[in-house]
Amino acid sequence: MLTFVSLLSLLACTGEPEETVCTEAPGNICTWAGTGVAGLGGEGTPALETNLYLPIDMSWGPDGDAYLLDWNNHRIRRVTPDGGVVTIAGTGELGDGPVGPAVDTRFNHPSNLAWDSQGRMLIAAWHNSRVMRIDMSTGILEFVAGDGTRSFAGDGGDPAVAKLDLPSGVVVDSRDQIYISDQANQRIRCIDTTNVIDTVAGNGTPGYAGDGGAATDAELHASVGQAAAPANRMALSPDGARLYFTDTGNHVVRFLDIAAGTMNAFAGTGVAGASGDGGPAATATLSGPTDLAFGPDGELFVADTGNSCVRRIDPDGVISTAVGVCGQLGYEGDGGAAEDALLNQPYGVELDADGNLYVSDTYNQVVRVVYR
Repeated sequence: MLTFVSLLSLLACTGEPEETVCTEAPGNICTWAGTGVAGLGGEGTPALETNLYLPIDMSWGPDGDAYLLDWNNHRIRRVTPDGGVVTIAGTGELGDGPVGPAVDTRFNHPSNLAWDSQGRMLIAAWHNSRVMRIDMSTGILEFVAGDGTRSFAGDGGDPAVAKLDLPSGVVVDSRDQIYISDQANQRIRCIDTTNVIDTVAGNGTPGYAGDGGAATDAELHASVGQAAAPANRMALSPDGARLYFTDTGNHVVRFLDIAAGTMNAFAGTGVAGASGDGGPAATATLSGPTDLAFGPDGELFVADTGNSCVRRIDPDGVISTAVGVCGQLGYEGDGGAAEDALLNQPYGVELDADGNLYVSDTYNQVVRVVYR
């Protein structure tokens, strides 16, 4: 059993941070990366001594290493096998490229990662309005989709000259088709095996309509302005037949039946709230859900961002709270049960190969882990 010291800052009477011993035990939550202080962390420092700035998501690469989206530092960072943190993409300066060595490029809030069959990293470069790709063997970055203009155009053609508007999420299927959550365009788009981009869900009109019908006729809802936050991220079902996504502005989780091309509701009623635990997910309420990920037993974990908690939907469709106290925000609970902890607007959820759940506790400036 691994025991380590978390840097969770629980203030003692003196006002000095207390060190919290965090034990790797089933159901326990521990801070895994970040100090709880926003900042531009250095290179090679241990994960728990590295400042992050609004960490929004993470991904486990095919090499078994963790990759963190240090969102407001405009960087992608790797946690090395010895626990150190190094930058693999982004200078920390805001910008739009260039192509070439990834460590020399400049991002504008990269928001989501995925991996193709060749082990290349796909990046939803959110405010760049592009999807980018890094060849991990060479460290070279290239543009894949979007010309950098915030607009909508290009369906039926070359994705490199298409126009995206705040692409917040990217998913790659077993055929290397790339799904893009084109947030401000209120659509999900797909780059197929012939390198053609098309809309597969959403009609471009913000709203909530279309369940049970053609996905391309449905209305989705995500925020669109300069102050918008990343929304409407996606996850493929374990069998690849469904593309689940958080319809953030509608406070629901929906899915695209890929073969049928239909849109369906899965969780949430369309009204913001924090109710329904122990009952059907379809009649529960969520608040601004942002991200989702499947666990090893087929359960779906949802970052219920507006409620500052993580919800779990089991394979029978029953919803419960997995992490946090819905409706309460804070930074407490390391070393104890995950459902008693407090989070502050978590924007990302991810699981490792052992089924441990990682939560990007965004406004606490840390990544936390719940042990399986």
